[in-house]
Amino acid sequence: MPMHGVSRALGCNVGATEAEAAEISVEWRLLASGHYEIRDGRIRSKYLPNLIAGTVEDIELSKRCADVLSGRCDLGIESMVRIQSECSPPIYVMDGHNLAYFAWGEAQEMGFVERGAFVAHIDMHPDSSIAAPTTEVSTLASKAKRLKQLNIVNFIHAAFIDRMVDGIWFFYHSPDEAESPHDWEDGYILFIRDEPRYDNKNGYRVSLDLFIKNIPQPSAAILDVDLDAFIPYSEGVDYEKGKGCPEAARYIGQIARHFGVIDLATSPGFADQGEAIICAKQIVGEILKNSVCR
Repeated sequence: MPMHGVSRALGCNVGATEAEAAEISVEWRLLASGHYEIRDGRIRSKYLPNLIAGTVEDIELSKRCADVLSGRCDLGIESMVRIQSECSPPIYVMDGHNLAYFAWGEAQEMGFVERGAFVAHIDMHPDSSIAAPTTEVSTLASKAKRLKQLNIVNFIHAAFIDRMVDGIWFFYHSPDEAESPHDWEDGYILFIRDEPRYDNKNGYRVSLDLFIKNIPQPSAAILDVDLDAFIPYSEGVDYEKGKGCPEAARYIGQIARHFGVIDLATSPGFADQGEAIICAKQIVGEILKNSVCR
């Protein structure tokens, strides 16, 4: 958000439209939470300086190398962006998927998600390594520090250890096999409290639609999306170059209201970042368009 947005957040624009007033309300709540502050003309997380409160326009390609397991340099996005309208759940757009760990913790701290939530993890990979810290941390400051120990394959287990989440269902989207971009029928349990299972493809299978029908209230569930599910680097995939994103974006926009928080990872090293940014903007746009105040 540019400097004029900060001015609105401080109540300087008394002639704000209804839409601007709603944005001001969201910004005020962030500042009032004590977890955000105004710095360098932006509303930023006190714990992750690169996390900003912003809009779709703030999802921009970076000139820096992102942290990817491959060890090669791959561009990510300029800032991790938290986007929310008055009626939508908070949406976090990031490059490294491990940043979802902090997003879930922040959403929980702010009351959008309850402790012990269930996660719908849409990805080309399970990200289910258990090589993660085994001690629980609770504060946002400590979770921000823990990010240094986490990567894109062990962040989910770290959230499980912290008891942020009690169950994670992995919905593997195979574009070359699925009939449509939202044909995620291969859901199975990665972790579940009191009965952890790791990469257990023989576990209880469930479709994403059935998973959603069993969510008691939005605060009980997290929607975790890796955009490599729609725009992988691999050649010969039907939805390469973002072809699968528009339909998937419409579907995610329709189901978003069932979740307390949503995160989108552009996944440097696994998805073309230019196409991933386009896809992220499409998904955020659909979520905001379909948001309904309760």
